[in-house]
Amino acid sequence: MSEIDSVQKNRVVNLKFLQGLSALDGAPTSKNFISHLASKNVNISQKDLSDIYCKNKTFDFFLAKSIEQSLALPDGWLSYDQTYFLNISPKDVSAIKVYSQLPDDIKKHISAILFSLANSIGLED
Repeated sequence: MSEIDSVQKNRVVNLKFLQGLSALDGAPTSKNFISHLASKNVNISQKDLSDIYCKNKTFDFFLAKSIEQSLALPDGWLSYDQTYFLNISPKDVSAIKVYSQLPDDIKKHISAILFSLANSIGLED
């Protein structure tokens, strides 16, 4: 798979994730999702969204950027694999919430410990 194909795939999977769909299953477009995007000043029709999902239309950089900005996502968020979010358990979410509330100096130490442990058992970040 080329890098461009990979980016296209990530954008579609991530958009479906944002729509509340499984990243692994295709699904029809949603009027509510189109309406939500329109309320955020993203101009996309149901037909265009359907064509993107069915790979009949390219999910271009400009549309991706428009969606990211309107939903306050980091630049490039749609273009990178976000499926790890689908594997987060409720316990993991609780840990992330606690972590996000800690002071930065403590986060730095916890991150160092976490990455050291992951490295010692052969996990990649």
